[in-house]
Amino acid sequence: MALLVLEMGYVALFFQRRSLAVNGEAKLANMVSFSSQRVSCLSLSLHILLEPNGGWNRKKLPNNIELIIPSQATTGTGNEGGKNENIWTTRWAAKRMITMMLFGFGVGFVYYGIQLNAENLNFNLYLTVIINAAMEIPAVFIGGILLGFTDRRLLSSLSAISAGVSCLLCIIFSAASSTTSSWPQLTIEAIGFMAASIAFNVSYIYCVELFPTNVRNFAVSMLRQSLMLGASLSPLLVVVGRLSPSLSFAVFGALAIVSGTLSVWLPETKNAPLYETLKQQEEEEVKRRRLIQNTVV
Repeated sequence: MALLVLEMGYVALFFQRRSLAVNGEAKLANMVSFSSQRVSCLSLSLHILLEPNGGWNRKKLPNNIELIIPSQATTGTGNEGGKNENIWTTRWAAKRMITMMLFGFGVGFVYYGIQLNAENLNFNLYLTVIINAAMEIPAVFIGGILLGFTDRRLLSSLSAISAGVSCLLCIIFSAASSTTSSWPQLTIEAIGFMAASIAFNVSYIYCVELFPTNVRNFAVSMLRQSLMLGASLSPLLVVVGRLSPSLSFAVFGALAIVSGTLSVWLPETKNAPLYETLKQQEEEEVKRRRLIQNTVV
């Protein structure tokens, strides 16, 4: 019924615009936008069909639902604290965002850098690339399984640190087999890449759970920018690795370990609800901390 009324109104507006054009009122006809007509027609149809007291289809709206004209919609009210909230003006959210961005920068740097650094391994380049690509598959499955019963903070931290330790271990095999192919070095490098891939995937889920709805898109976009910034700088270190492979592995390893350590300062979000506003999340998290403290005492 709603679709029928919508299309009837849209057809009527179409012929009205055509009539204006035929009568020489082309400027007035061109001022009418098809997109705005369709949106207006949709809003009108919904208001007619879903009036609070019952529309043409004799259906009434529930008491907790209200029709709002799109042009008059707001992001929140002053009482809810959702209208003027901002991550950078809220102290706890700004600290959390900066920590998450630093973690993302390190993970992105290591995740993309390990793939590019394959040319500095003492092994066949083509086979190394194939093995690294294949390690993405178990990384997705292992990360998904671990997310079901492991804390987000612990999983992010351990996966990043594991990637760092693997890079540092590659230094030993790089010095020991400078002229011959080294399967142990390739194996450790592949494990480190898989761990970096897990940290990369988990970071998105972790970021979504760390922030409320009204700033969640912004938070995820900032994390994405941090990941890509690290990815864009990693090739510089790969070039340095052509002169000293040990140096590139050392920097990758150190940065991954630092990133994993930073995530320890982030709160745990497993089984935590997703909040609507920063103010609501701050109040609820304070209550949760007090409840946990009282339970421990």
